[in-house]
Amino acid sequence: MDYRHLLDKVSYDHRRDVLVHTGDIISRGSHKGSMAILDFMTINNVTGVRGNNDQKVIEWKSWLDWFFTLHGAAEWLAGLESAWLEDHRKGHKLESWVKSRRQSSRGKDAIWWKHIPKGWIPFNDHYRIAKDLTKKQHTYLTSLPLKIHAPSAHTLVIHAGLLPYDVHYDYDHKRQPLAHIPHIRSLSTSHNRKTEALRNAQELAILLQVPQNTQPWVNMNMRSVLDDNTISKYVLSPRSAFPLLILWSGIPTRVLHGLGTGMAKCLCVMAFTQEKLACTSRTLIQYPLHPTV
Repeated sequence: MDYRHLLDKVSYDHRRDVLVHTGDIISRGSHKGSMAILDFMTINNVTGVRGNNDQKVIEWKSWLDWFFTLHGAAEWLAGLESAWLEDHRKGHKLESWVKSRRQSSRGKDAIWWKHIPKGWIPFNDHYRIAKDLTKKQHTYLTSLPLKIHAPSAHTLVIHAGLLPYDVHYDYDHKRQPLAHIPHIRSLSTSHNRKTEALRNAQELAILLQVPQNTQPWVNMNMRSVLDDNTISKYVLSPRSAFPLLILWSGIPTRVLHGLGTGMAKCLCVMAFTQEKLACTSRTLIQYPLHPTV
């Protein structure tokens, strides 16, 4: 479904709504679709967070900018790409082709291959998007934060991993931000304002004091916690792991993330109501972001 139809479906109105994405806005559909949605996000400077696929594109872009400064690099890479396109027409698969070419390389060819980090697959989706990025699109991607905190809506926006407590200790351990009332120097006498201040302080503590939440890899990749408290990027069986939604169960702070059913990405529409950023029911609707082109 085209992203413009999705915006119509949630009755998006740019005059009163704030559009927020939860990352991985690229490399989740056709190349043309990825560039179209990235162009839309860039032109409209849409608020959002960085996903692991966005990060891979950023890394490939940085690598390309550096690699092309080396004498003879552009020519070698162009020749390698021509060889891949020819073999691709013969039915070769990219990952196995890259592995074979790297292992069989000799002499100067092997030296060039050493410049490509192990595990990286040139000419894949991330590479091709990085190669076609405009300066403005690159600036937009690199400007995306890992996390967003909307205090007035008691909402946290993240692509993947955000824990309500440090999983290496019991949830009610004194180290945990939610296990005690935070100390605030001056509190309003108003009960409502006092509650708001305390909740915001605890939300900031979750972001800053839970050690796993300060790690970029966790923010962009985590999907579950194993029985031994190991952070995992895989969605595993509830018998062997604790999905993020279970860990946040019962906590009043709303967390919007990109780990929807079937890996659908969340397209969030937030409305300004009474001068406060408040989430409408529409924010709970999850759709794939990519246009069908």
